[in-house]
Amino acid sequence: MKKILIVFGTRPEAIKLAPLINEIKKTPSLKGIVCVFRQHEEMLNQVLKVFKITPDYDLKITLSDKALFSKNINIFKKAINLINTGFSLIRFLRILKTEKPNLLIIQGDTSTAFLAAFLGFHFKIPIAHIEAGLRTYNKYSPFPEEINRQLISRLADLHFAPTEQSQNNLLKEGIPKDNIVLTGNTAIDALLFIKNKLEENNLRENYEKIFRDKYKIDLKTN
Repeated sequence: MKKILIVFGTRPEAIKLAPLINEIKKTPSLKGIVCVFRQHEEMLNQVLKVFKITPDYDLKITLSDKALFSKNINIFKKAINLINTGFSLIRFLRILKTEKPNLLIIQGDTSTAFLAAFLGFHFKIPIAHIEAGLRTYNKYSPFPEEINRQLISRLADLHFAPTEQSQNNLLKEGIPKDNIVLTGNTAIDALLFIKNKLEENNLRENYEKIFRDKYKIDLKTN
């Protein structure tokens, strides 16, 4: 049985990885191991509950781009955040040593994703990058995400590109064509999962008054 370690810390990462996690869990020849860094504590819990995902490892220590790089946070708090980050990474190293995964899956361009890929590389663990190839080619926009995702591309072994443009970016950067898979965006799979769940729960019958009175519903997306 092959071990696959999936690492994330934010709500957008969780949403886009959830369909993949559930498919891995259904596959007898694969053992999915979920590790969360808790970059978005409350919002992350919402996603885990909806998709019925229970982390195998919950580091419960904040590893946040905002906490590390924001100009509005004083130096003392930044120092505390750096110390917490160090503890997170030490615990993650122990997970890599204990589990010895055959594949490490990360998503997107957060500092969590980059650091997980960096440590996985040092353990010579093959790395799969979901949503690979997004680029602005301006290292400060978005910050620090643009540099994170470019560095991840140098570390990753498998690149799952959401669009043809993303695929072309990777090809121009010298990534072998055989290592790139054009997949589309897994957020669509997450949306279809929620759609089916709402239909199964008879949302329209339960909330008939909302539809009858034509109330407005605000939809927030990331």
